[in-house]
Amino acid sequence: MIVPGRPRSQLIRSFARPIAASFICPNQSPTRPARLPRSTEFRHPDVTYREEMSLDHIELFHAKGETDDASVGWIPSRRILLPGDLFIWVTPNCGNPQKAQRYPREWAVALRRMAALRPEIMLPSHGAPIFGADRSSRR
Repeated sequence: MIVPGRPRSQLIRSFARPIAASFICPNQSPTRPARLPRSTEFRHPDVTYREEMSLDHIELFHAKGETDDASVGWIPSRRILLPGDLFIWVTPNCGNPQKAQRYPREWAVALRRMAALRPEIMLPSHGAPIFGADRSSRR
């Protein structure tokens, strides 16, 4: 697993809080029924990076949005963008009081950076793919 943003030791510490909270407040997520079993094992990151990282045919860059540890994937040879959770089809969830960790300014910067790439294909984590540089770069 590759995670951006901070050294591995800091990331491992930052994972402890949400993992503990998931057991303390099992009904926190309205989309996940409490009756589903919860895993007691968690895989910590093997590799971390600060701002950017290249792997064979894909480039990764760190961005902040809903969380401070988002990765964006870019495959320049195919002009494919993998925006992860930084792109959603509705207004970004920047003010949910149950999830206070949001970075609206940094999120806007990340969206502009992704649009500037003018991807031919964008594969968001939520929703349908977007085809065409004009559609994927619309502001």
